[in-house]
Amino acid sequence: MFRGNYKLHFSSRITDNDIITLAPSFKSYANDLINIDLSYNKISDEGGIAIAELLTLTNNLRSFNIQGNDIEIEGAKAISKALYEKESVEYLNIYLNNIQTDGCMNMVNYLHITC
Repeated sequence: MFRGNYKLHFSSRITDNDIITLAPSFKSYANDLINIDLSYNKISDEGGIAIAELLTLTNNLRSFNIQGNDIEIEGAKAISKALYEKESVEYLNIYLNNIQTDGCMNMVNYLHITC
């Protein structure tokens, strides 16, 4: 968990480059990931795609929060595809991103399949 709006993290928020560097390190622990909270950081589509690669490996993820980032259509599509049929996910927060209609429809399709 690394909330960008937490007062100690506010001046050092996670960026795309950080996610691209860190995500491969978590791959061997993907089944242990239950909650991922990367809210209020500086993650855009490039970082969203890197996160999506990690999400495909999770089997026990219950909560995923990317609220308040800069993720747009391509990042949302990658995340939707990664979460497709992940029935363990109970909470998903994508609020305050710029995913637009296409990205939103991908999320809706994901939710329709798993609900």
